[in-house]
Amino acid sequence: MKIIEWFKPWIEKIKKLLLNRWFRSAIQISILALCAIYLINNLQSIKSAQVEFHVNFYLLILSCGITICTVLLGALGFYLTLKAMIIPINWIEAINIHLQSNLAKYIPGYAWQLVGKAYLTQRRGVSVRLVGLAMTIELIQLLLAGIFVTFLSLPVGLSASWRVGNLISIFLPIIRVISFVIFLLFPFCVSWIISKTRIINQNVSTNPMILFGASLSILASWVLFGYSFWLLGKTFFPVSIDQLPLFVFTLAASFLIGLAIVIVPGSIGVRESIMVWFLGPIVGAPQAVIIAAFSRVIVTISEILSAYAFRIVTRKWNNPKVLEVQSNPEQRDEL
Repeated sequence: MKIIEWFKPWIEKIKKLLLNRWFRSAIQISILALCAIYLINNLQSIKSAQVEFHVNFYLLILSCGITICTVLLGALGFYLTLKAMIIPINWIEAINIHLQSNLAKYIPGYAWQLVGKAYLTQRRGVSVRLVGLAMTIELIQLLLAGIFVTFLSLPVGLSASWRVGNLISIFLPIIRVISFVIFLLFPFCVSWIISKTRIINQNVSTNPMILFGASLSILASWVLFGYSFWLLGKTFFPVSIDQLPLFVFTLAASFLIGLAIVIVPGSIGVRESIMVWFLGPIVGAPQAVIIAAFSRVIVTISEILSAYAFRIVTRKWNNPKVLEVQSNPEQRDEL
């Protein structure tokens, strides 16, 4: 208790700093400036290296299409998490909330994506405690699946170049097994904890199988996302199938690190710098910059298209006129 009491003043000071708009802006500008300098330095080598590339539009469209599928799989994972928590929101509303909140992360500020998702879910009549619990579980599922994919796809040759590469290579098989077991057991463990602690309701418990389905949906999203990133690299350069694990690892690691730096909107600049850092030594720094830049464009386009296309497609289900005609048999007969 004495240790906790000693840390409390420091925690309060950190909270105040993070809530200070000027402090947050200074950190954001500093991070973006450092990432911009790093990317520009690597980008300048394109001219000196005389990098030539040709665009394969078929692969570019395929990469974008698969990225859209990953966005929808993430939305499905959110819906299944809500369903497992016995939260009364239908699949159209849940997926729409997830897709719309994806766009909020590009707004300058502090974790607008999470704030937007919480606000939209709460508007459907769900209690704040349930919303917070469901979003926490979804975030942990996302992290566990991403960590497992990162360790699973980590190339041994890449880790060998690090200072602790030999140590990682020795324990990598064990780390992979442990991360996989934790990922598999999490839905059942969290369901057991909720039922025992009666967090939700004394008469209601979570459905571990549905929660497990949400985890699988998120895992499939990570794997497909890495594959689409590899296709994007192949769109511009002769990337071999042997480099697929490297691209999957780079994609997963860059997104996980970007998620940790929530103070930067959409991890702009941070994610791209990490991609160049991992891919540069293998495919070349200029090539890595091009791939990372187009990755940002493809992800942004995919999230925008997913959000607005889903609203257009599902508009007929939310159209009061259509529902009124279908619910009135006399009017339907007259028509």
